[in-house]
Order: sequence, then C-alpha cells, then structure tokens
Amino acid sequence: MTTDSEIHATRGERVDRSIDELQLISAKYRQDAAQIRGTHARSETIRRAPVIAISMGLDYVRTLNGADLALMVRGADAADLAPGEIASFVDADLVIEAAERDGETIYIAMEISYTANRRDTQRAIRNAAFLTRFTGQPARAAVASVRNDPEIDAVIAAGGVYRHRIQERDLEPE
Repeated sequence: MTTDSEIHATRGERVDRSIDELQLISAKYRQDAAQIRGTHARSETIRRAPVIAISMGLDYVRTLNGADLALMVRGADAADLAPGEIASFVDADLVIEAAERDGETIYIAMEISYTANRRDTQRAIRNAAFLTRFTGQPARAAVASVRNDPEIDAVIAAGGVYRHRIQERDLEPE
C-alpha cells in the first residue's frame, strides 16, 4: 500500500519535472524572440543606410553586398588571412560606400545587434581595417543597436567606433 508521503513525493516530482519543462520552453521562446529582434534590427538598419551615412557627415553612395566584398578580397593580397576571417568579412552585417564632401570614397563597416557588445565593436574595427587594406581608402567602424553593453561605451566615447542608435519605435510593426 502507498503511503500519503509517497503520493506527495511522486506528485512533487511530477511538478518539478513540469516546471523544468516549462523553463526549457520559456528559454527557447526567449532565444527565438532575441533572434527575431536582432534580425528585424538588422533589416531596419540596412534600410536606413543612407540616413546613417548622412548622420556621419558623409554622402551615401551605395550599400555593398557579400558579392562586392568577395570581389574586394579576391582583388587584394589576402594570403595571410584565415578562411574564417575572410568569410566573416564577406558576411559583414552592413558595409556602406560613402563619400566625403570633397568626393573621396570612404567606407563604413557596421555591425548590427539589438544589444551591441565587445564582439560587435571588434568585428566593426577589424572590417574597417580590411576595407582600408583591400581598397586603399579610409574606413570607419560603426555599430547599430537599441542598447549597448556598458563595456563598449568607452570605445564609442573615444571615437573608435561610431554608434547609430536604433530606436525601439523603429522596430514596431506598422
């Protein structure tokens, strides 16, 4: 015969399992929502590339795609770069070709995240250096985000990376 304490223990174990399952499901939905927010932020930022160039005091020329970046790499000496570095550069979130007021070409290497962090700033700086290396033209590093990890505020304040603030309202459905 089963005692009351055994029945309560079995129910307690089922409740614990149910809570664990709900926590796993909740974590998955949070992860999915973060991906959707990040993708939407990226799409909206790419759409606003001309505004970003203007806000940096530049004239917008065009947005470069992965094929454009691959041609840059192909036309340059990149033998010392690891295939992963090249792939990461070609997959950059956003590269804008712009012009200074005097007409000189300048590139903007931008990483886009809902919350920008050290990895984003490092990739933007690296991609800007690659753009200069591959084209001989100056390039600026930039991040676009709704918010930032506090660890990158000093880099932005020092001017090492330009920050384009994505407004939450810009990500709202129309």
